[in-house]
Amino acid sequence: MRIVLVTMCAVRGLFPLEQTPGVISLLAGKPNDAMFPFTNVQFSVPCPDSSEQRLLKVDDDLLSMGLQYGPTSGIPPMVEWLTKFQEQEHGRKRQEGWRVSVTAGSQDAIYKVRPAIPCCLSLIHRYSRLYMPSWIREIQS
Repeated sequence: MRIVLVTMCAVRGLFPLEQTPGVISLLAGKPNDAMFPFTNVQFSVPCPDSSEQRLLKVDDDLLSMGLQYGPTSGIPPMVEWLTKFQEQEHGRKRQEGWRVSVTAGSQDAIYKVRPAIPCCLSLIHRYSRLYMPSWIREIQS
């Protein structure tokens, strides 16, 4: 199934205009990343083949990007990485009519899926009523 008509948020539709030279945009908050109480982010993760830890550091430019409100579709480098991962792991090709959707959480995902696949929530409702919060049932109405 392919979606032909999905209404875009009017404010989000103006975001590309922010790139116009000379435009001072008041569309969305733009936190000053220099004002956050940290200057870098790094963390350790276990190596899958040993008991050692690996130190990972977030590049400064990615950290700066991550501290801003991003596009609805997700932070572009992350979406690109996830797309390549899907191509590699599942043998999918971009030309097959799919794309990665990044959400800000479960409610955002349900909001995005609801108009795209109306039957989706009714199937969830029918088969997992015990596990579904009441606010999801209200969305279906």
